[in-house]
Amino acid sequence: MYKVLNRNILLILVVLFSAVLIHTSQLRVEAAKASEITKEELKEKLEKKADVIVVDVRSKASYDKSHIIGAISIPLGEIEKRHEELPKDKEIILYCQ
Repeated sequence: MYKVLNRNILLILVVLFSAVLIHTSQLRVEAAKASEITKEELKEKLEKKADVIVVDVRSKASYDKSHIIGAISIPLGEIEKRHEELPKDKEIILYCQ
């Protein structure tokens, strides 16, 4: 019974580890699809009321001092754990300056 239990635990760990690897790979693929835009392009999108989400990745203190109107704050160090908060069907624009 002890060996069977250990084998089951090992199988569960392998499955969990595989899921983490797949998820991490998906994040890398999504990051690879990212492109840069200029501040003028962002301004144009915002003026046209484009369906975008603007995310300020600076520290909360910097965000509190000043930020783009309508931007949400998700500090860069929190992006990986909070990316699920962002919609999958909209363009996401991250900025840090």
